[in-house]
Amino acid sequence: MARKLRTAVVINDHQLITDLLSSLLREHNIEVVASFVSAEAGVAFVVANPPLLAVVEMVLPLLRTFKGEAVEHTHPFVLEDCESAFQAVREIRKMCPDTKTLMLTGEKHPHNFEMGFRAGAHGIASKHDGVTDLLTILHRVLAGETHVLSERVTRQLEEYLASPTLELTDTQVRILEFVQEGMESPEIGRQLGYSAKTIRNKLSQINQKLGTSNRFETVELVSQMGLLGWRR
Repeated sequence: MARKLRTAVVINDHQLITDLLSSLLREHNIEVVASFVSAEAGVAFVVANPPLLAVVEMVLPLLRTFKGEAVEHTHPFVLEDCESAFQAVREIRKMCPDTKTLMLTGEKHPHNFEMGFRAGAHGIASKHDGVTDLLTILHRVLAGETHVLSERVTRQLEEYLASPTLELTDTQVRILEFVQEGMESPEIGRQLGYSAKTIRNKLSQINQKLGTSNRFETVELVSQMGLLGWRR
């Protein structure tokens, strides 16, 4: 008697990755029944048709530019963020408790993995590891394990968590988002109701907290950590 087919839904904006992942999962008796670029559309489908497995890319497009224009995910200036994926995982865990969630990511900073587990991911697979690691994580997740990573990323995360976890205030994040948009201190000050000098002082405080030397280095680091609301 044939084994009962298991189902999966993929939320990912790279068609090649989705196709390759679908082929790989099919070899392990898991059929991808639907795939979505939009986190919102993907979650809606999962809630209506709970699968065994939901695979969620950690960085997803917001389908708009920083000017607010609606665009396709292939647009060169589409915004992307991690929070959309984390929110998708939170909603899937809440609404579909029997669905296993596996996040897939090319992000390198351990903070992103910690944020993924805080959102409720059962496992996180790094694109910097190989297929063997992915399959190991997949089988462990389907077996009921949680907080599953490759051995390499596990070591990195343990070292990172041994030190105080970085936190930024809402105001600090907002300032860095304006810097990311290319604004200078006077313009940021007008947006937030501060003087240009105050903005420069706040940026210096952020640099000191992060150990960075200038605002551009800071934006790069904070983007890698997934702490900014969006990235170009």
